[in-house]
Amino acid sequence: MKLFHDFVDSLRSEADQYERDGVGGHLLLRRVADELDALIREWEWSAIPIPEAAEERGCHASTLYRQVREKKLTNVGTEAHPKVRRAELHHRGAVPGPMTGPSLVAKVL
Repeated sequence: MKLFHDFVDSLRSEADQYERDGVGGHLLLRRVADELDALIREWEWSAIPIPEAAEERGCHASTLYRQVREKKLTNVGTEAHPKVRRAELHHRGAVPGPMTGPSLVAKVL
């Protein structure tokens, strides 16, 4: 996700440069950066069930259930149906598996 955050930062920097240079389009560029940033944060903070999280992370669901029990991952669901946030899942040194759902980039484009 750092790549996406860096891209948003570069859009904002470019908008600042456009404004300083008196070039049009800086407001549109800022709007695009803000909308992309909001989409990224929504994706990062979405709570997903353990089986889906395991597929994204590329590990077995039992591994994530154990990590929730051991409090290595925060359960944001119920005890019977645990869920984890994507931001925490991918922040914990995971190497994400292949994306099976809609791509974040495809949502933006």
